[in-house]
Amino acid sequence: MNIDGRNTIACLAYIDKNLQIPSKIMPLPYFSVLRDLVVEMTNFYIQYKQINPVLMRKNPKVNYQCFSS
Repeated sequence: MNIDGRNTIACLAYIDKNLQIPSKIMPLPYFSVLRDLVVEMTNFYIQYKQINPVLMRKNPKVNYQCFSS
């Protein structure tokens, strides 16, 4: 969500304890609002599925087994 003009994760955001200055909490910009602070994330997840990791193996992972006697 957008807290005091910064897009952030709400549970990690610093909220100023000075009660004289109100905090402004808004839904993320560029997303359709479904209700209150809930936004439509369908397009985000479609794009997220198309992204590959930055580091990808050239060869398949080898499964080494340890044998103990």
